[in-house]
Amino acid sequence: MKAEAFDALQELRAHREEIGNPHLRDLFAGDPERFSRFSLRLDDLTLDYSKNRIVPETLPLLLNLADAAGVAELRDAMFAGAPINLTENRPVLHVALRAPADADFRVGGENVMPLVHGALDRICA
Repeated sequence: MKAEAFDALQELRAHREEIGNPHLRDLFAGDPERFSRFSLRLDDLTLDYSKNRIVPETLPLLLNLADAAGVAELRDAMFAGAPINLTENRPVLHVALRAPADADFRVGGENVMPLVHGALDRICA
């Protein structure tokens, strides 16, 4: 773990100790706008994180940890087909697995979609 990520994790742990273990009922009672404050909507997709034990001060700490841990760089590497599965030294192919069969997702210059969807077809058969 990078030193920056360790420090960010320690800050988040300290914050967790500070806010304690509030009941969600109390968090909603204390903030009538909690759902709108802690949810995002994009078209038909709603991400609702209001039912987690977080307060407004929690989000910057979580984002700081993600930044310090290099989440954005790993995400970009995943979308580029880089070998981020360190155990097997290969791409994770999550993007290809969820893409339509006619998509063009390349690893090492090769479109892996026929292989991925061939495996999916065998699983579903």
